Formats: sequence, structure tokens, C-alpha cells
Amino acid sequence: MSAVITNEDTCYEGLAGLDSAVGLVDKVLEAISFDKKLYSLYLSLFKMGWVSKDLKAPTLPKMKHFGVGKGQLKLKMSPKDRAYYERLVHRNKPPGARRLLQTNYQDDGIVINGIVGVDQNGTYDFTNITAAIAAAPNKTTVAKGYFLIFVAAGIYNETVLIPKEKRYVLLIGEGNNQTIITGNKNVVDGSTTFNSATVAVEGTGFLGVNLTISNTAGAAKHQAVALRVSADNATLYNCIFEGYQDTLYTHSLRQFYRECDIYGTVDFIFGNAAVVLQNCNIYARLPLSGQFNAVTAQGRTDPNQTREPLSTTAPSRRRRSSRQAPPLRAT
Repeated sequence: MSAVITNEDTCYEGLAGLDSAVGLVDKVLEAISFDKKLYSLYLSLFKMGWVSKDLKAPTLPKMKHFGVGKGQLKLKMSPKDRAYYERLVHRNKPPGARRLLQTNYQDDGIVINGIVGVDQNGTYDFTNITAAIAAAPNKTTVAKGYFLIFVAAGIYNETVLIPKEKRYVLLIGEGNNQTIITGNKNVVDGSTTFNSATVAVEGTGFLGVNLTISNTAGAAKHQAVALRVSADNATLYNCIFEGYQDTLYTHSLRQFYRECDIYGTVDFIFGNAAVVLQNCNIYARLPLSGQFNAVTAQGRTDPNQTREPLSTTAPSRRRRSSRQAPPLRAT
């Protein structure tokens, strides 16, 4: 219900910026405003009337594994997919070269169902990430497995969208600071904050590994998002997010970030998702004159969008370190 209110707020803000000669937008905005009051009422009834104040989070069983972590990636795939994946990973690497992420093939690993490669030189299946995402199956389930996209080292200057119908996509780079996705959309040049993201994730179950995602618009361009996540059960591991204002937009639903680096100046981790940042580094860049560094900005608009038994709608951090960072490089 918290996500419903958040998504409706986003819709309202987008429509409010449009011109309507016939007043159609105003009528839609009025209806949305009324709906929001109903959702707020439902949320308050659930919180105050149906949830006991003594409710405790259930004890979860110990997990035998997590798909990524401790420098390892656990995968389960067919012999054919495994052979192709090994060719992708070992391309242009001398014998004995160390991989940034060690792959273990285990029965309890992430199930893979389909693999494609992206390389700007045309060596693999696609030359850009957008085309590879379009090749992923629509509305798949986690039981059928993830669609793995391996992105070779390089700077990919493109705006990437993982739409809602592209569920359970596993996007793996050759290494953060090696596979770089970059863009420069921003509010000053006419984009909305929501649409300024270099990478936007809306498909359930997305998993991103070994990527750098940047918005190089610069501090003077104000809101300029590197990554926006509006997907449920999205996970990013060993990634770098670079920008200035509004770098990481944790928009809505449930998200998990582990061992990631986040760079920015003002409100550079913001949104209203139920999000955990675990073992992440937060780097504050030099802001514009008259500005000050603000790391997080909570997007809650309803007083009942509060702490839940297993998560929180406010960004939370575990073992987090904050440091000063140099200016972002231009691309």
C-alpha cells in the first residue's frame, strides 16, 4: 500500500507539469487526488486497526546461500549455457588471469535460463544494452530462471530501461569501473527527475552485478539521476553509482544494495522504497557554492507509511562508511 501511494504521487507530479487546453489533465488530477485519500485511509486502517502493537517480526530460517556475495556468484545453468558464459567471461583474458567475480556452478545457485552477451565491437550478440534487454522474455517467473546479460568492458552511452514486463533480468558487467553505463539527462535541460535516470529498473526481481552507472550532467544541472529503481525485489551488488544531486533514486517497493559505492552531493540517496544498503560506501562530493551535502531524503508523504515488520520505508544502512570524494569525471 505504501508503494501504491508513492507511485500515485509520482503520477500526479508528472501530470501536473503538463499543459492541457481542454482541462483533461485537471480532471485526471482531481480523480488521482481523491484516490490517494482512499489509499491513505486503507493504510491507516490496516496500521491502526489490524496490526497489533505487539506484533514482532517472524524468525526467518537461516539462508543456506545468497546468490552473490563475498566475491562469488552462484549460478545454476545448463551445460550449453555454461559453456557460452565461460566464453563470454574469459574473452581477451590471458591464462590464469583473475576474474573480479568468481563463478561457482551449484545446484542451489541462481537458476539461469538464457544468456546473451553485449560488446560494442560486435563480438557478441548485441552492441548495446537496450537491444539485449529487448531480447529477454516477457513476464517470466523466478521458477523459470533469470535471463543473463553479460556486458563486456566499455563505456555505454545510452539510457537503459528495464520495463515492467522484463522480469528476472540478471545484468552482469565485466567489473565496476570497467563496464560503465553513462548519461547526462537532467532537470535544467528539460527532463523530469523521474525520467532523468541513466538506468531505470521497473522489472521485478532485477539483479545487477559489477556495473558503474553514472549521470555526468554535473552539479549545476541540479536533479540528475544515475539509477532509478521502481521494481520489487531488486538487488544490486558490487556496483558504483556516480552523480551529484539525486544520484540513487530508490523510488518504491523492496530493494537491496550490497557492497556498492554511491557518489553525490545533495539528496543523493532518496525515494520511498523499503531499502537496505549493506556494506556500502557513501562518498560526498564538493557541492555548489551555497549548497551543503545531504545524503538521504525520505519521500514519505503519508504519516502511515512507516516502519514495517521486516523492512523500513526509510533508507537504512549497515556497516556504512562515508567519505569525501573528488569531482566526477566527464565522459
